[in-house]
Amino acid sequence: MFKLYIKSFSLFTVLSLLVTSQLLSQNRIYIKVYPHIMTDATGQLAISKAELEESKSQLDKIFNRHSIYFDYQCPDYIVNDFLVTAGVAAYLCDDWLLDYHNDDGIDMFIGSDEGEPSAFAIDIPGGAFGVSGKWGNPIDPNYSEFVFDPMPVATSRSSIIAHEMGHALGLFHTFQSTDYTNTMFPCSTTGLNITSCPELVNGSNCEQCGDLVCDTPADPNGGYNPSTCRYNDALTDSNGDYYQPDGKNVMSYAGLGCDKHITKGQASRIKMVMQGSPFLSKKPEPNQDCDKQILPGIRVRSSASSSFKLYPNPAKDIIYLENPEKLECNVKIINTIGEEIGSYFGLTSKLIYLPTSSLSAGSYIIHVTDLFGSNLLVKKIIIIK
Repeated sequence: MFKLYIKSFSLFTVLSLLVTSQLLSQNRIYIKVYPHIMTDATGQLAISKAELEESKSQLDKIFNRHSIYFDYQCPDYIVNDFLVTAGVAAYLCDDWLLDYHNDDGIDMFIGSDEGEPSAFAIDIPGGAFGVSGKWGNPIDPNYSEFVFDPMPVATSRSSIIAHEMGHALGLFHTFQSTDYTNTMFPCSTTGLNITSCPELVNGSNCEQCGDLVCDTPADPNGGYNPSTCRYNDALTDSNGDYYQPDGKNVMSYAGLGCDKHITKGQASRIKMVMQGSPFLSKKPEPNQDCDKQILPGIRVRSSASSSFKLYPNPAKDIIYLENPEKLECNVKIINTIGEEIGSYFGLTSKLIYLPTSSLSAGSYIIHVTDLFGSNLLVKKIIIIK
């Protein structure tokens, strides 16, 4: 229930908000989600199918209880030797990834557990977010030193992934406007879509300030016990009232080891923000067949930024690779179990000839990179005999 104060609102306003909140909280919605898994050409650095399911379960356990469900699509695996470990969230609007953004759902980019720790949404609300690497609880709960404990957890399988999904669905930090330094968007199209005033502890300005949700207590950020998520500080707001934030709220910056949740007010905000959104889906069809992939668990699409062209497809004895800019590149041929069965290095011709007469009939991946390992073209080919 919203945290309302009768002295600050008319009875009509109070009743209207309560009714609206109740109606929205009862509505079941489905949001289409496109998982994009970063990998190297061998698939060794990608998270596994079981780990992807664990990521989904982090979202489901927090949002499903509020009748917010996700219509998961079959995953794409994006082959890029740089981005797989570089911290994918920082590159969400880079040319490498723009081709994978979908207009009718939220794009969830997941980098390797061994990559740089990163977690960002592109905006609030926004159509994409990314996570990668591992994070641990801060040694200092006030973040005066950016040092984490020696037992980090995979970002994609922690409450952080639900935190970023919350941003994508329209939720701000619970400390919004109290701490500007932790509001960052790598490619926002609307600017910093944030309120300009901190929420007061008494909630009298909760509709206009803070996270715009009235049943989340005002939050100064920091001061949490990272193991229990309990607030240990004694800060006050401008009225002199002591903060009593909820460290178990998934949109706070408390520890990772607590059982996280969102409130009814946050769920109602999500449903209000998502009304009429192209991200909304009908009830998902059961038994999606996601196993018919090129590599085990892998389906690859070509990069939009590439000027290379590959033909014919299907092919028999030879494949032509057009390289109109005569970029120096490397080419690998990979079979259906991820084995590299052919490789060519330092190619600069405008038209590159790839002999395929020795290949058995079936599906293969042609993986073209520059000399630094950045992805130029990844394309499935069919060899016929």
